[in-house]
Amino acid sequence: MSDALEFENHRFGRVQVKESELLQFPGLPGFPDAHRFVVMEHDRQSPFAWLVCADDPDLAFAITDPFRFFPDYQPPL
Repeated sequence: MSDALEFENHRFGRVQVKESELLQFPGLPGFPDAHRFVVMEHDRQSPFAWLVCADDPDLAFAITDPFRFFPDYQPPL
């Protein structure tokens, strides 16, 4: 990969991802230096995935599609 970013994560080992595939945030509350993330599958059968920080590979959040659990979910915008 020519535009690849590579980092080591304790859960997934060596992660290699294209820069264009990273999700970018201006900063998350409580994590001002965490800007670039990649979604990693937990297990093909699991409704959960991991949002792993490329800036701090020890930082990861469990994520899911809320509509899978709450079909009428309507977050206030």
